[in-house]
Amino acid sequence: MAISVVTGRVLDAGFGFAPLFLFAASSYLLALAWLQLLLPRIQRAAPTPSFHTALPA
Repeated sequence: MAISVVTGRVLDAGFGFAPLFLFAASSYLLALAWLQLLLPRIQRAAPTPSFHTALPA
């Protein structure tokens, strides 16, 4: 809700959409950097036995 209020005020002030796109782009890059810090290397999980194997008839 706060973002919609800020969006309205930015547009009413005559700044256009540039600050909004700048905010969105920087938020994306910050989230990407945060995920890279939390998960620096993603590895494939080891296979585990599945419960969905064929049952004997």
